[in-house]
Amino acid sequence: MICTSGNPPPNPAARPFRFEAAWISYDSFAALVEDFWDHRDGHVTDSLSIFTDVLKNWNHTVFGNIFRRKRQLMARLKGIQTALCKSVNYFLLDLKKDLLQEYNDILKQEEVFWFQKSRERWVKLGDRNTQYFHTSTLFRRKRNKIEALKDDSSAWCYEIDVLKEMAVSFYKLLYDDFDQVANAEYPKLTCSFPSLLADDLRRFSLPIHDNAIKNAVHSIGAFKAPEPNGFQAIFFQKCWSKAKVLQGKYFHDKQFLTADVKPYNSFTWKSIMKGCEVLKQGIKWRLGNGEDIEFWNDIWLDNFILRELAINLVPVEHLQWKVSEYIFDGKWKLNILRGLLPDHILASLEAIDLQVCCSWKDKVIWKLSSDGKFSTSSARSLLRGTPPSVDLSIFKKIWRIQTLPRIKFFVWLAYLNKLLTNDLRWKRKMVDLPSCSLCSSLVEDVLHAIRDCSHVSQIWQKMVPSFMQSSFFSANLNDWFILNLNCGVLFRDTIPWPTVFSFLAWRFWKWRNKLLFVDNFSIPLNALFSLCAEVEALWSTLEHSPPKLRVEMNVKWFPPSTGYVKLNSDGCSKNGGLLAGYGRVIRCDCGQWLGGYVVNLGYGTNMFAEISGIYYGLKLAWELGFRKVEAELDSMVVLKLIQEDDVEFHPYANLILSCKELMKLDWQVFLSHIYRETNSSADCLANLSVSWPIGVHTLDSAPVAIESFLKQDLMGVGRRRPNLET
Repeated sequence: MICTSGNPPPNPAARPFRFEAAWISYDSFAALVEDFWDHRDGHVTDSLSIFTDVLKNWNHTVFGNIFRRKRQLMARLKGIQTALCKSVNYFLLDLKKDLLQEYNDILKQEEVFWFQKSRERWVKLGDRNTQYFHTSTLFRRKRNKIEALKDDSSAWCYEIDVLKEMAVSFYKLLYDDFDQVANAEYPKLTCSFPSLLADDLRRFSLPIHDNAIKNAVHSIGAFKAPEPNGFQAIFFQKCWSKAKVLQGKYFHDKQFLTADVKPYNSFTWKSIMKGCEVLKQGIKWRLGNGEDIEFWNDIWLDNFILRELAINLVPVEHLQWKVSEYIFDGKWKLNILRGLLPDHILASLEAIDLQVCCSWKDKVIWKLSSDGKFSTSSARSLLRGTPPSVDLSIFKKIWRIQTLPRIKFFVWLAYLNKLLTNDLRWKRKMVDLPSCSLCSSLVEDVLHAIRDCSHVSQIWQKMVPSFMQSSFFSANLNDWFILNLNCGVLFRDTIPWPTVFSFLAWRFWKWRNKLLFVDNFSIPLNALFSLCAEVEALWSTLEHSPPKLRVEMNVKWFPPSTGYVKLNSDGCSKNGGLLAGYGRVIRCDCGQWLGGYVVNLGYGTNMFAEISGIYYGLKLAWELGFRKVEAELDSMVVLKLIQEDDVEFHPYANLILSCKELMKLDWQVFLSHIYRETNSSADCLANLSVSWPIGVHTLDSAPVAIESFLKQDLMGVGRRRPNLET
């Protein structure tokens, strides 16, 4: 048997919204308010109504239940304390310290929670007492609840429906005879109220200024009864700084970076603008619609100010022109620019797809990082007056290389030019000639021994990333080490390049010494394969895992699923970005050729070519009417960029975001990564693209150069790829 109280329990979803003061102390609350308010331009009442839903969701997904979080933390602390009683664990000690700090923060939030619920003033109560607040809150709730009313016969009524009807009826009758009373008594009241003077009336009609509003809001008790929208005064008092005070005071109609400094400005503003001058050295514009960028004066094309590269005098009336003023009908006004800029700059302009750019706004990005985001390390280098590629703490970088201690010591000696080469031995009168003992070079210095000698230079060419080939072989000794120790490339997607570089340099030096002083020693026939295996074994050892054997596996291209077409795309960049292009191949579910395209971009990085290839490949597939597409590319970096959400500041965000928008259309498209060996057809077309004229070239039939790859793909022939044995 179930006994019920007769009344259904209250619906939690129907409870009115109430702002919780404890939210303010949470780390991400200020960022939540600021982010929301930066994207709102409507009436404050409408914004608060929408912000209510945002806060509810944030409270549910981020802030959570204070008491549940408290119980969980207490349980974790108890478990840590139990474990520490058995043995000392420094990790647990650090974790305990962090959890205690978090626990203290929750206790403060709990006190504020009950303080707000009890509606008692701090100045009266002194120190906060959670138990007292809890009791007073429960008492107030019970007191505020109307459980019974007396009817006209002085009988108590407890039925909820009757209570509702009595309340409504009371207020209806309260004003029912208002007209009769007003008509009878109003003449007697006309002289009962004092009249206001004219000056007082005029002051009532004066406009209300922002400072008056601010003072009024800040004079209200923080925890007074909330507005009907549920927000107490504490919310407005704590979040008042989110208003755009600086913009309204110092630059009404300008951008922050172009704001002026006047003699009467405050010291704070002058300091901000002084820092802004340094900030300008590290920023550039990413081209969008071109309406905010000055063509000749801003940095937006690579890292150039085009006015400084002009081959002829730029007309005075053109100096303030925006980029958009040099664009007409989606194309550059080359007839104006051709006599003002050199050919390689014009080629860079022609490589820009204005249709993609014009879909987005211009954006200021940080030019000293690869992802366009500000970093403190690059800013510190900027303040020191050195480019981010040059780090004054080079010796710290040497000792922080993830490798063996003896290799670090070798790199340190090599950087100081202290390796005992023939050149150094000759200077110390130990040998007759400083020449290389293995080749015809007249001088065997450190760079020759571990980089330039014919025995090792060919291996370097195969191992060094393509984008740094030219600087790698042209840098002097110190710049060479700085270049490689600051390189963020991952070898095989896992091993840091400084680890690979230091190991190879050390191994080449060991080989040289063995060739000279050990009988019957020779460099391995497959030196490249051997070195890669050693590097990966070293990395496995450093990662405290058993070394994995280097094996080869067969990989092959697979046709798409039934009813789908497959798009393979690849990009390439050569000669330091002076030559760039991409190729793409479209095949049916039987593996037959449907079409191919070769595009010479003229100018661009390898990443730009890769992103362009996949974007325009998908765009072409859509325009050709294909609605089931499997797209493959061999660049994991590009694939991750397309899958990431936070690419707002990336230099190629326009292409990446356009690719995301394209994939949201009404079609089935799947993007995946494949090995380079299975992407041979597109890879071959990409390499061919740089030898074709600039522009798009449609291939109705497959070029002779890729016929063998297409046949192998069609027959399911595998290709050998080095791999780690798992």
